[in-house]
Amino acid sequence: MKKGDFKYIFKIIKPFIAKEIIGFSVIIISTVLSLAKPFVIKLIIDNSIAQKNVQNLIVFGLLRFVN
Repeated sequence: MKKGDFKYIFKIIKPFIAKEIIGFSVIIISTVLSLAKPFVIKLIIDNSIAQKNVQNLIVFGLLRFVN
């Protein structure tokens, strides 16, 4: 590609940059939130079941269903 080609492509894409940034942000937030589910399961296993703590099991179990 030539230097002028990049200017042409940027000129076409320029009106949509805000939408692209919003879309990219939504994807990042979605990815981070999808990592919360395995973390809650880790908390349930490590802190509740291994230590036989029923109160934590109830709290983390409710977090699992809310999440």
